[in-house]
Amino acid sequence: LRPVPFEQPDQLANLWMRGKTGGRIAVMPAVLEGWRQSGVFSAVEAANPDTALLEVDGTFATRGMARVTPGLFAMLGGVRPVRGRLFDVRDGDTGEGRVLLSADLWRTLYRSDPDIIGKRILLNSESMIVVGVLPADFRFPVWDTQLWKADSFSPSRGAGTTLPLPRAFVRFAAGIPREDALRDATALSNQLADALNDRAGARLFAQVTVR
Repeated sequence: LRPVPFEQPDQLANLWMRGKTGGRIAVMPAVLEGWRQSGVFSAVEAANPDTALLEVDGTFATRGMARVTPGLFAMLGGVRPVRGRLFDVRDGDTGEGRVLLSADLWRTLYRSDPDIIGKRILLNSESMIVVGVLPADFRFPVWDTQLWKADSFSPSRGAGTTLPLPRAFVRFAAGIPREDALRDATALSNQLADALNDRAGARLFAQVTVR
C-alpha cells in the first residue's frame, strides 16, 4: 500500500461525535468552530461527501462531489493543482460558488478545455466558477470524489438542520498529547451540544488513519 500523499500524515485524524446510545454522528458546525478557536488542534477542517449532477453541452452526468472547507487542502499538505489554484479562505463565504475539478473530470466531460479556469459550470442547476484542477490520482474524502465545492459550514446552520453535517478532519498540534487534545475537544463538544440543546453529541471517536 502506498502511504497517503499528505504532509506528516500521522498527525492527521478523522474525528466523529458519538451518541450516548452508540453510533457515530457527523460534527456540528458550532463544534468545528469551537475547536478552531480553542487551539486544541493546529488545524480543523471539514468535508461532506455527496454527489453532483453536472450539465455539459445539454447532457447530464452524475459524479462524486465533496463540500469542503477552503482550508482543507492546506491542512492536508502536499496537494498541488495542475491548473489554477486551490481554494482561498474567502471562497466558502463569497455567495458565489467556487469549485475544483479532478483532472479526470476535466479531460472527459470538459474535453481538456485549456480555458477552464474562471469558467462557469452548471452543478445541480447552479452556476459555479472553476478555480482549479487537481491531479487525477487525488481522491478525498472518498474514492469516487471528482469535484470539490467550497463551503464554510457556518455555525448558523445550527442544531436540527436538514442540511447534511460534515466529517471533521484535524491536524494535531505539536506539544499537545493526543489524549489531552481529545479530552479537551470532547469536553468542548459536550458544552456546545448542551448550549444548542442537542443531546445527541457526547463522546469523540478518533480515526487516526486518513484515507
